[in-house]
Amino acid sequence: MAISLLDQVLGRTRPSPSAFTLVHSVEKGLPVRALDLLTKKLGLAPPEIEMLIPRRTLQYRRKSTDQLLPADVSDRLVRLTELVQMAVDTFGSTDAALEWMRARNQSLENRAPMELAMTSPGSRIVEQTLGRVQHGIGF
Repeated sequence: MAISLLDQVLGRTRPSPSAFTLVHSVEKGLPVRALDLLTKKLGLAPPEIEMLIPRRTLQYRRKSTDQLLPADVSDRLVRLTELVQMAVDTFGSTDAALEWMRARNQSLENRAPMELAMTSPGSRIVEQTLGRVQHGIGF
């Protein structure tokens, strides 16, 4: 079984045994290195990173190697990672998925999916849109 993008970002070498493991990790706060891995894997630009976490907060968290991200940032990171994985599954490659995630989309009120992914309601809209693309509905 292939390791998902989320498992890679979390530094896992095999899938998590339970969905509750992820819930507990997010509630506790993911390690700063999870953001660093996501940034490297996706080539996130500074403005994209700042959508996830304000620059000052990140600088403060990086002062210590064992620092954890706040729960709300951890939640956004997981949501974005899961949506990017869904986009990769939909479009067939990371490059195509990121292009779609970064591009403004008329069906999303001319907003980029990556921007919408920063809130739970926006994430659901992006997920629904990807589902329609997967099924050839409305595109």
